Amino acid sequence: MGCGMSVEQQQEQDAQLQPFSPPLGIHQRYCAQELTTLVLREKAFTWSGDDFSVRTVDGRLVLRCDAKVFSMRDRKEYLDEFGQFLFAVKKEIFSIPATFNAEDANGQRMFTLEGKWSFPSAKTSCLFNNMATNQVIELKVQGDWVNRSANITIQGRPVAFVRRSFLNKASVLADMHTYYVSVAPGVDLTLIAAVCIAMDDRESDR
Repeated sequence: MGCGMSVEQQQEQDAQLQPFSPPLGIHQRYCAQELTTLVLREKAFTWSGDDFSVRTVDGRLVLRCDAKVFSMRDRKEYLDEFGQFLFAVKKEIFSIPATFNAEDANGQRMFTLEGKWSFPSAKTSCLFNNMATNQVIELKVQGDWVNRSANITIQGRPVAFVRRSFLNKASVLADMHTYYVSVAPGVDLTLIAAVCIAMDDRESDR
């Protein structure tokens, strides 16, 4: 698993990502109808150092993540492809392991990410109200950060696979992180992207 996987191994892994019906997530319009690979790339030389762009592998912008430098709590705003606010994710002060809460423009809770004690892998639970069914859903995230990879599942069923690219010379100098995330059909791309960026935050703080 991870960056060292062959093309055949990645294809075999992605074949496990079967469609979800009803859709899974907080924004149904971002539930792709086909298997989608996202590229999450940290932007170099930004004031905050924690801004991300999220695109499909063919270059289509899905959303942006803008970190707010002077907020009381670590806060990231997620904007759609047109620059419109989707939600904000805040890191709770003094939470160990790190806990993140997402809120809409009215301050209503959208999802919570809670870190779990584990070593050497990182474990996280994501709780949210599924818009399609109005049911509370728990995603489980487990990452092997030695191999730079993670699995996102629901009741053992794969939802997404995260792979971290090799850093090229320019990205090393700028301390950039790039992740490739394969997402099952019918799953909210914005939710998965936010989960991955929160995991990156958590690991950066270790």
